[in-house]
Amino acid sequence: LRLHKKPLKNVLTFWVHFTEELDKYKRVEKFVNESFFSTNTKFLILNGDNGKYISRSEADMAVVCELVKRGVKDEDIKSIFELMPIGQKYRSHNNPDRYLSHNIDRAKKMLNLSKEEQKNPLFTSGSMVKRNDKYKLRIVPFQEYLSNKYNIKFNNGIYFKYNGCCYDMCFSDTLNSLCQKELGEYRTLFTQGIFREFIHHLKGDVLIHDDILEKNQKKYLTLKNGLFDIESETLIQHTPEIFTTNLLPYEY
Repeated sequence: LRLHKKPLKNVLTFWVHFTEELDKYKRVEKFVNESFFSTNTKFLILNGDNGKYISRSEADMAVVCELVKRGVKDEDIKSIFELMPIGQKYRSHNNPDRYLSHNIDRAKKMLNLSKEEQKNPLFTSGSMVKRNDKYKLRIVPFQEYLSNKYNIKFNNGIYFKYNGCCYDMCFSDTLNSLCQKELGEYRTLFTQGIFREFIHHLKGDVLIHDDILEKNQKKYLTLKNGLFDIESETLIQHTPEIFTTNLLPYEY
């Protein structure tokens, strides 16, 4: 539960505040359980991310879209994000109210989308927008969406893509193909000029500095069943958070 941020003067003050917060939590939980929200949305609200979304932001946006569509008031949406597990990113954000307000505004603009478009991650990520039945590709959100989904990195003029164990070199033509396949029916919007802009933003966003690359390459061996930490002599799971290359054909 979200507790009061100011120091509590005594036990009575704490108990009164705690019971108020608990009562509010139970009311919000009851409202969610008795609503006509989809099973997916209820699960996200009551449990947080379900692993189907590439980021917490996309999970938040999926929930906000349905709440807005169902006519839930802004203040009630705020209560849900203040108290329920779905609000983890909201509560840790530097400016939580601005973050949530931005998502609500985006959701309201998406009301003119079809049911299929409302579920499409290109729209929920903000990569695609629809105005007066015309579609527009927003290159920065699309670059961030694609980079997060495929774990793209950049170092010294070379692109890398995570393969589930480590990072492989990834060429410009491969990135172009990934972008167009991801856009599908909207790929005609992805012109050569847009691709150059995509690359420009990609380099600035996913740059891996030499010191981090060198540190990880010296510390870890990439094995078939995990990353072997040479310093601690322990095996950890593969993760895109640790930049390594050259998968060795051995297990620990």
